[in-house]
Amino acid sequence: MPAATSQGRIEEAVALVNQGVRLTGQQRLDEALASFDQAIAIEPHLFEAHYYRGTVLYKLGRLEESVVSYDGALALKPDAEAFRNRGVALYELRRLDEAVASYDRALALKPVSPPIHLGRAMALLRGGDLPRGFEALRGYFRQYAKREELAAITCPDWEGEPLAGKRLVIFADDGYGDILQFARYVPMALARGAHVTVLVPSPLLRLLRASLPGAEVVDRMLDTAEFDFQVLMRLLPELFGTTLETIPARTPYLHADPAAAAAWSQRLAARPGFKVGLVWAGARGRPFDARRSLVLAQLSPLTAVDGIQFISLQIGESAEAAQALREGFPLVDWTGEIRDFADTAALVAGLDLVITVDTAVAHLAGALGRPVWILSRYDGCWRWLLNRTDSPWYPTARLFHQPAMGQWEPVVADVAKALIHVLSNAAARTFSHEERHMDKDQTELKAILASYAEGPALTAEQLLGSSWKFFDLNGRLISPSVVLAGQELLENSGTAAASRWKMVDGFPCFMSDDGKPAVIFKLVRTDEQGRLVSYAGQGVIDGVQTFYFLRLA
Repeated sequence: MPAATSQGRIEEAVALVNQGVRLTGQQRLDEALASFDQAIAIEPHLFEAHYYRGTVLYKLGRLEESVVSYDGALALKPDAEAFRNRGVALYELRRLDEAVASYDRALALKPVSPPIHLGRAMALLRGGDLPRGFEALRGYFRQYAKREELAAITCPDWEGEPLAGKRLVIFADDGYGDILQFARYVPMALARGAHVTVLVPSPLLRLLRASLPGAEVVDRMLDTAEFDFQVLMRLLPELFGTTLETIPARTPYLHADPAAAAAWSQRLAARPGFKVGLVWAGARGRPFDARRSLVLAQLSPLTAVDGIQFISLQIGESAEAAQALREGFPLVDWTGEIRDFADTAALVAGLDLVITVDTAVAHLAGALGRPVWILSRYDGCWRWLLNRTDSPWYPTARLFHQPAMGQWEPVVADVAKALIHVLSNAAARTFSHEERHMDKDQTELKAILASYAEGPALTAEQLLGSSWKFFDLNGRLISPSVVLAGQELLENSGTAAASRWKMVDGFPCFMSDDGKPAVIFKLVRTDEQGRLVSYAGQGVIDGVQTFYFLRLA
């Protein structure tokens, strides 16, 4: 009789588990959780009840409880999927070392499992262990994620062999943001003497063709193309030995078309205020999109900050859904004229700031060297790491993280405060109309976008003994008297910014607040007698990225 009673309890508990699984599939999660709780109350040692209970708790966003439930299941028996799901929950809780350990236990039980390998790689990368993380990522993509059309290329994978004189094809087959982030490695392959072809999606074709001189950038592969090596672009960081300390972070490494950028700058100049581009949502369909995206109404507190002109950079369904709010949200929308990323880059080049959720535009602005504030979900992407407000990938980026899952309100409040701070600093640097540069000077300065990267850097000898004034592109006086007194020091008498001038590698630089070079100056103009008249430099000063220039006093 006791055996029959025990068997009856088990059957009743199993029936409740099956019911809970059905309810989960119907998204009736609270009812499903109740079914699993009842099953455990009847039969505490039923693995499936604890396992599926953990799954429902995860779906409900109750991550700590989810981990406890998976622990309960694993106490009954080791299971690869339970360890994997536990690792996912721990990743989202930012308990990354525990997540990696959980994935390791899963792999010991199930070595051939793409999701486990990928999850482990993401946890290592987000924890800042780039060498192990990229190594794990390379193993995952080489073994599990090679697209059929790429596998048809007969040449071997590049594993770091010498490239001098070799034909290398790089497949940029990931998301737009990843491609924009990892395009910085293409010049490194060129520097090794390779003949490089880069296959990219069509929306990136014009931008990357203009930004990667020396590489052949295409959006389709000819059947007759032959190569010595092939590689996925996302594997280049590992192959080039990237660590947190060696990330090739010099920006800009992408460049807007100068003529298009000048045209957008002219249109922007006709608008008053500090020009801020906005992206509030990512492309729909990604599994994490609901957690990374906002609706425009959630950014409404930003409109209370005076002196800002918001420019929409939002494309697609989310932009259309926001139309009804436009009357209450002063947003200029020129996105109907945007065809591809080259067009977006030209518009972004003229903005004072971009504020965006974690989308490709964040990478675009960072790669262009523009100031970008990124609103990051609590379970953020690996590349933004943990507990950092800066990014080793993009010197001009600033991160605003959710304090808890789903909490955007405090993030938007912090952004509003930061905007007020930036605008107050800009106002403090504003000077009288009589001291402003002529429009002609500003037009000429914008025109050097095309040649700035190749221009000769300003040397100490060229400035020796001359007196200069230091402005930004909008005519704000930053320093009224700059005199190079000697080879090691720029003298800046009577100016608060005196201590921020330093010599770096023989070039005079204006330093940011954190002591890093902000602006290195290059030759812009000489007069009819060949006398030096002005120098320009591109960089970030007090959170504002633009061109700055020295003008003969």
